[in-house]
Parts: sequence; C-alpha cells; structure tokens
Amino acid sequence: MDTVFFLASKIIWALISPDSLIVILGVSAWIAAILKWQRISRSLLASCALLLLVLIGFFPVGEWLIAPLENRFTDQCGAAE
Repeated sequence: MDTVFFLASKIIWALISPDSLIVILGVSAWIAAILKWQRISRSLLASCALLLLVLIGFFPVGEWLIAPLENRFTDQCGAAE
C-alpha cells in the first residue's frame, strides 16, 4: 500500500509542480486558441502569466540564473590587473 501512495504522490507532484503547471497552462491555452475558444484561452493565459509573475517575484530567479556563471568565471577580471 505504501508503494501506491508513493507513486501517486510522485505523479500528482509532477502535475502540480510550478514548472509543469506553467507548461500545462500554456499548452492548454494554445489548444483552446486553436479550437476558437477565446474566453478559455484568455483565462488560461492570464493564469499562466500570473503564475510566472508570482514565481519570479517571490523567488530569487535572477540569483539562480547567474550563480552558474559566477562559479564558472571566478576572479578572471582581477587576474588581468
């Protein structure tokens, strides 16, 4: 029984994690736009944009993006002097 709950938790987290939720919302909005469901498409895109704004606003995304560059190119500017 523990294995079922473990697998269910992994599958559910894969569906509702913020990164996959953004992709699911974007693809759903694209499909709704193709099917000419304008109101649904707009609301899905608004939800996706709101989720992106919240993630970028509350989490240090900039620091996460620049950390590999800082680690890769350490003290190269100071070595030339």
